[in-house]
Amino acid sequence: MTNKDVVSWNSMVSGYLRNGDMDKALSLFQEMPERKLSSWNAMISGYVECGDVESARELFSKMDRKDHLL
Repeated sequence: MTNKDVVSWNSMVSGYLRNGDMDKALSLFQEMPERKLSSWNAMISGYVECGDVESARELFSKMDRKDHLL
C-alpha cells in the first residue's frame, strides 16, 4: 500500500492484535504518523484482552487526552 491513512494503519494493528501478536501491533502503532482515538483504543483493548492490564494502563497514561476528547 503506497498511501496508508489512519484507517489502514488501524486495520493492520487490529489484525495483529486479533492474532495475539502484541509486539508487531505495538511496533506498527509506534510507527503510525498520526494516531486517532480509535488507534489508542485498539492498542489499549488489545492489551486488556491478552491480560496485560499494566501495559494497557501505561499506554493509557501516555495518551494525549487533549487531542482525543469526545
